[in-house]
Amino acid sequence: MQSSATTRHKRSAGLNLLKDSRLLKEFAYVDGTWRASASGRSISVTDPGNGDWIGQIPALTASESAEAIAAAERSFTPWAALLPQERARVLRNWYNEMVAHREDLAVLMTLEQGKPLSEARGEIDYAAAFIEFYAEEAKRANIETVTSHLAGAAMSVQRQPMPHAAASALPRSNCSSSRAWSRPRPGTWPRRPVSPKARSTVTSNPRTIWSGTFSATTTSASAPT
Repeated sequence: MQSSATTRHKRSAGLNLLKDSRLLKEFAYVDGTWRASASGRSISVTDPGNGDWIGQIPALTASESAEAIAAAERSFTPWAALLPQERARVLRNWYNEMVAHREDLAVLMTLEQGKPLSEARGEIDYAAAFIEFYAEEAKRANIETVTSHLAGAAMSVQRQPMPHAAASALPRSNCSSSRAWSRPRPGTWPRRPVSPKARSTVTSNPRTIWSGTFSATTTSASAPT
C-alpha cells in the first residue's frame, strides 16, 4: 500500500466474485456520510498474491481525523440514552448482516490479505460470534451486588455506557518467503468494534479495504447520527 494522489487502475478480476459490490467501500464513513479525503490523496490496496489492484481508501488528514473523533463524541449521548434492548437490537442486526454477506466479506479478506478463502470464512464467523455474544450481553446490564470487606456496608456494580474509543489497524507487513499470508492474532480485530456489552462508540483508522469495510459498519452500528 502507498499513499498517492487519486489514480485509476484496472481492478482485480477477483472482485467479480462479489455478489454485492456495495460492500466494497472506498470512502471514509464520518458523521453519517461516506467521503473522500479533501486532499484527494488515497492509499492503494493490492492483492499480495499477484499485485492486482483491489481499490483505494482515503488518506485522511489530521484535521479530518479529528472531525471523525468529534462526530463519534457527539453520537455518544443519544447512543448511551438507548435502552439496553435497543442497543442489543442494533448489534443483532449487524450480526445478521455479517452472516448474510459472509461469502462476500470472506472474498474481500482473501483478496486483500492473500489468505485461503476457508481461513477468511472462519474469521468472519469468529468476528460475528463476538458481535452476537455482546448483542445478548447488552440486555443483561444488571446491577450486581459484591461481597463487602467492611461490616455493615453494601457494595454494588452498575454498568453504564462508556465514552468514545479509538482504534487503529496496522498496515499489512511484507509477506515472508515461507508464507503468502499471515493470520491475525485471535481476539484483536474482532474485539475492536464491540466494547463490552455494546456501550461505546468507536473511531477507527482503517488501513485496508477490509478494515475499512469493517470499521464503517462499526461506526454506523454503534454511533448513529
